[in-house]
Amino acid sequence: RRGQARPTELQVVDLATQEPRSAPTIIVGEIDVRMEMEKIIRQEHSGLTGVSQTRMLVLRVRSPTVPSLDLVDLPGLVSAKRPGEPDNLAAQTEQLLGNFIEAHKQHSVFLVVIPAALPPNVAPVLGLVQKHGVEAQSIGIFTRSDGVADKELKRVVKGRLLGTAKDAVKLEPHGWIATMNAPIEDDDGNERTDLNPQQRLEMQGQEEVQWLADRLLARQSEAAELSSRLGCNALVQTMKT
Repeated sequence: RRGQARPTELQVVDLATQEPRSAPTIIVGEIDVRMEMEKIIRQEHSGLTGVSQTRMLVLRVRSPTVPSLDLVDLPGLVSAKRPGEPDNLAAQTEQLLGNFIEAHKQHSVFLVVIPAALPPNVAPVLGLVQKHGVEAQSIGIFTRSDGVADKELKRVVKGRLLGTAKDAVKLEPHGWIATMNAPIEDDDGNERTDLNPQQRLEMQGQEEVQWLADRLLARQSEAAELSSRLGCNALVQTMKT
C-alpha cells in the first residue's frame, strides 16, 4: 500500500468472526511470532500440541514496496501423529484446511506446496484440492529441488512440471512451478553472513533460476514451456495472470 513503511504488527484474530482477540503488538523477529503461536496452542489444548481451530495470527506489513494482498499460511496436512500429539491431529488439520478452503474459495488462489522428491499423486494435499474442487484456482509448487539428485530432476521432476510423468497431477490452467532456495554460499561452501535480507533474496532469486535452468532446460524443444515454471519469480508472474 502507498504511504510510509510502518513496523510489522502481530494480532490474534477469531477465525469465526474475524474480530480481534488481542491488541496489536509490534514484533521484532520470528521468535515473537513463534512464542505467540505456542501460547495460543497451549491455551486451546492445555499443552503445546495440535492446531488451533478458533484463532489465527495476523501479521500486518505496511510499506510502499509490498503488494496489497492477504497471504494465509495454513498448516500442512499430516498423516500420522508424533509422540505427545493428539490422536486426531490428522483430522484436525484436514478439518482446518477444508473449512478454510470452503470459506474462501470464491475469491482465493491456493498455493499447493509439496517437496520435489514426493510424487504428486501420493501427496495428501492434492486429494484435498480435488475434494473441494479448487484445481483451477491452484498453483502447484515443488519445493527443495536442490534436495533431489540431478538425474531424478531431469528424468522425473521435469515430467511432473510438464504433466507427462506417470505420477503427475495436473492443475490447470496454472500448472506447477519448481523452486530452490538454498542459502547463498561463499567459495568455500560456507553460508554468507555479510548480506542484508534484500541482498540475500535478490541473490537467491538469481541463483535459483540459474541452478534450475542448468538442470532442466537441456532440450530446446522444452525450454519455452519450462522457462516460465522455474523459480519464485515465475510464481509471482503466474499469480499476476
